[in-house]
Parts: sequence; structure tokens; C-alpha cells
Amino acid sequence: QAGFCHLCQRLPHSFHVPLAAEPCTGTLTRLQMQEETVDIPEDSVGLVIGRAGNVINRLIKATGCRIEVPRNKKVDEEGLVQVKLNGTTDQCRLAAEAIKDIIKGGDAEDHAARAEGALVIQHDLQNFDREAWVAWRLVATEKEFGVRVDTGRRALRVWAAGGKPIVGAVAQKVRAAAEAAIIQAQELVELIVDAVIEHEPDGAMYDRAVLPLVDQYGVKIWVPRPEGGTVPIKIVGPDEPARACAALFEARYVKGKFTGSVLQVPGQVQSMAGQMSSDYENDIKTLESEFKVKVTQGHSMLWVAGNNVEAVANARQTIRDMLLFYFPTVFFIRREIHPSAVEWLRSDEDMRLLRSNKDCVIVLDDKEGSAWIAGPLREKVQKRIEVVLERFSREHWEMDLEDYGAAMWLLGPKGSGDFLHRMQVESGAKMKVCPNNLKAIVEGKEKAVAEGKKLILDGLKKLEEKKAVNPTPPSQQEMTPGEKVDSAKAALAKFHHMLAGRGNTPSPERKGPGSKGKGKRSFQEDPADLPASRSSIIRASDIFGASAGPRGPAVSAASASVRAGRAEAAATTSSNGTATFTEVSGAARERSRSKDRPPTTAAGDDDDDAPAG
Repeated sequence: QAGFCHLCQRLPHSFHVPLAAEPCTGTLTRLQMQEETVDIPEDSVGLVIGRAGNVINRLIKATGCRIEVPRNKKVDEEGLVQVKLNGTTDQCRLAAEAIKDIIKGGDAEDHAARAEGALVIQHDLQNFDREAWVAWRLVATEKEFGVRVDTGRRALRVWAAGGKPIVGAVAQKVRAAAEAAIIQAQELVELIVDAVIEHEPDGAMYDRAVLPLVDQYGVKIWVPRPEGGTVPIKIVGPDEPARACAALFEARYVKGKFTGSVLQVPGQVQSMAGQMSSDYENDIKTLESEFKVKVTQGHSMLWVAGNNVEAVANARQTIRDMLLFYFPTVFFIRREIHPSAVEWLRSDEDMRLLRSNKDCVIVLDDKEGSAWIAGPLREKVQKRIEVVLERFSREHWEMDLEDYGAAMWLLGPKGSGDFLHRMQVESGAKMKVCPNNLKAIVEGKEKAVAEGKKLILDGLKKLEEKKAVNPTPPSQQEMTPGEKVDSAKAALAKFHHMLAGRGNTPSPERKGPGSKGKGKRSFQEDPADLPASRSSIIRASDIFGASAGPRGPAVSAASASVRAGRAEAAATTSSNGTATFTEVSGAARERSRSKDRPPTTAAGDDDDDAPAG
């Protein structure tokens, strides 16, 4: 405060203005620092502080007020703790209001946003589905007014671009749009369809017949786990679209029929009158009779159900042709759109803004490669589609690869992605290579896409040159008989190496009596005398009949007896070429087992050569 008074006294001299007769006191009521207190219940101290102090630190940063909670929690006779506030009048007021609301269950982020200049609009929906629908509905508002909307537990927080406060006419329009969306969210309906599990309702969220309702009206679909042979599919959305979605699911996943849908401007077909309406109804009856389907005409959608998937698809296309004939200025279909361009259209903010108008219907189909448009804004939608497609042609390029080997060649050695990463760094474009779909995709700015395209084509050209020199890869070349024998010997030697307990990695340093140096033992003994392998999958005792336990004279004698018995059995053959096996004593057979192999009670049922487990 003293420094402030000094500056006030020096400023007039800097501007060559005569000093006032009375010296400046330097006191301004609005900026004067003051100290206030707020009493809160002892059990609410944790709510004010938050986990690791995140709540109180957020309030201090947003309000600029210093907030102190006593460490020892001094409690008065009424069980209250005194929290100290230090700041200007406005800062203390904002901090006090926030603390009082937090102990009642309020959200600290709402008060912090209000202190930082955001527009805070209470909604109190207390329902995740309705909050998600409001967030979806306000995407167009964000684009129209250049704002950002965050959805909290109890309120919407609207931020202007650059963090500036929202004031004036813009604030009124944004508040009106947000309040209208909240009212619509409160009127949403929730429906349950008990789908039969035999009809595979797992993919109901991606059913092509209901996706237009999801994109156009924000219908939310949840497919939980089966319950007693049925799957209760949950549908949340505006009344008429949600009921149309439920009817489609009932026909598809309860009755087992195939379905197709065509969106219309709400009430467009029902507005026909006179001879036009009569001709249309006759055409619908003829269609149902020809394709053996059932057509349902709702307020916002016409949908078809039948027992044959091809008949349903043809009936759906016929209905679209009929609408184009009866309403040539209302309906339009744009065909031959690249599937990847459909995703660009779906994520375009201007398209979302146009679709938010209740009289504008846009259905994007990536499999069909089409855009179905209805409503008086048809021409604006068409122009926007052409703009997006033109940008798509400049900033996107993709090609179909010949085979799996070409995809792996572009990725790099063993599909590591090294070559792809180098091409991305050199071109500056975003590049994707999919071995499963055999696609190479390049996206980015026009120059970067051109450079990425050149690198991919050069890489494929080098692959063709390599194939011309060596048409058959080494892995596909036929081995000679000698090479096959050598390969088999190498595999057998590696197997024996594994049984001896000699891995490719060195063992840790041995500890204990008798240990010498590092590494594993090198056995120069007969394979029958090798110890059991450390592998838990197969044991040496199962192959050679050696004991896995400590090797002593008795065990060695038993092993020798077993080997002699087996040699005698192998040497004894009958005149007709069949082997006659000699019985080995049960004691010797029992001692030849590994310790972890359980013995059998009947000697006649035992088989020494059968692997354990």
C-alpha cells in the first residue's frame, strides 16, 4: 500500500501535471485488502481441501483470494472450523460463496470457472445419458458462436475463444441455446428392448438401419451383457426417434427380420394431400406386395422389415426413388463418395451446424458411398459437401496394395514400421499401411501428401525391381534333400541342447558350496545319464528314463537295469517281425521316474515311454 501511494505521488511529475493541493492517500475501497472468515462443519474440511489440495488450490488460483484452513482443525463449541480468507472484497466474496456451496455438495469447478469469466448455466440433470446428449446437441452452438462448452455434474461451463469473458448479445444467445438443450434433455425418453440372444444383438449399436437416428437426433444406444437368454438394449433419445429405434430393434432382434430405413423431414410424407397422396399410398401397397415386406411410415423415418435381406434392400432403394419423384425439390442423393471422405463429412463442423436445423436431414453411408439430403437447406448442404470433397482430394491419397508382402515391405523389416516412420519424417504427412486391408493411406497438407505418395510409389518400384532379380523369396524356395537333412539335424541338436539345460542366455553366478564361476555345466556324458531338463513342459526322464533326483549308486544301478531291460526288449523280436517285450521289475521302473511324476498302483497299467501329464 505504501508503494502504491508513492507511485500515485510520482505519476503527476512524470506527466508534467501540477500536483494537487492535497497529497494522494492511495486508498481505493475496491482494491483494499481485507480479511474475512467462513465457518464450516468439521466433517466438511476434506471437501474444501480436496484430494492432495486440488480443490482449495483451484479456488485460490481462480479467485485470487488466499484461503487458509487451520492444520489443527480448531473446533468451537458448535463443531465448526474457521477458514480465513485474505483478499479484496470481490475475491473474498467469490471464495466464500464457493466454500459454502461446496459443503452443500456443489462443484468447485463451477465456481472457479465463474471467477475466471466463464458462463455457468445450471442444469441439474443428474443423469449421464442426458448430460451426454446435451454435450452432443451443443456442438453446433460451439461452432456457431466460437465457444467451448464443458459439461459438469450440475452445470454447463461455457468458455469464449482465448479465455475471454462472454458478454453482451453473444452471452444471451449462448445461454438461450444451452437452456433450450437442457429442456430437451429433460424430455428425453428411455426405452428397453429385450433382444433375443439367438439374433446376435451385440452389434445393435452399429446397425445400419438405426445409425441415421444416432447421427441426426443423437439417440444413445447401450447394449449390456445378456440376462437370462435376453439382452436388454437401452435406448435414450427424443420421443419419436427413440420409439422408431425401438421398433426397428424389436423387428430385427426380437422377431428376427431384416430392416432398412429412410429418413425424411419430419412430417414431409404425411403433408401430401389429394391425388398425390392417393397415388403414393397405391405405390407403397404395390411395393409391399412385390417385395413381400412391411413398410412403416413414421413422423421422421420410413422403415422396411422383411424376411429376405435382398428384398428389404431393394424396397428401401425403391422408397428413396419414390421420394425423389414426388418431392424433387426436397430430397437429393449424392453418390460415388469415397468411404474415407464420408468420415470427413461426418466430422465436419459446418455439416454438424447445418444438421442441427430441424428441417435439415443428412444421412451419410460409408458402405454405399452416398449422402441422402432432405429439407429446404438442400442446396447449402450440397455446396458444403463439394467443398469438403475438394479438400479431401487434395489432402488425402490412398491406394490398394497388391499383396501382404507389399504392405510388410513398406512397413519395414518384419513389419517393424521403420521404413514407414522414415517416410513420414521425410514427407511431413501422416501415413498408414494396413496389411490386413492391403491399404496405403497418406493424409496431410497438399505438398506433404504429394511427397508421401512419391515415397510410397518409389518403395513399391524398388520392390518390383527386387522381385525381377529374385522372383522367389528365400523362405519360399524348395530345399534340396541334403539341406532338409542338415536342417533336421540342426533342430535335433538344438532340442538336445535344451534338454541339457543349456539356454541361450548365461546363468547367474552360482552360489553355495562347490560353485565355480558363471555359466551352466557342460555335459560330455551319455544322453541317458543327463539330468532332467528344467523345462516344465517336458522332462528328460520321460524320454531317457533317467531320474531327476540326486544321482547315487542305487539310482545309477536302477537306471542301468532299466536301460538293459529296454535293450533286451528291443532286441527280442518274433519271426513275423513283431517285437516281444520283456517285463522290467516294478522297483526299477519306480526308481526311474522323476520325483514329481506320481506313481501308479498297478504295475501292468504303467507305460514308461508315455510323457508325464
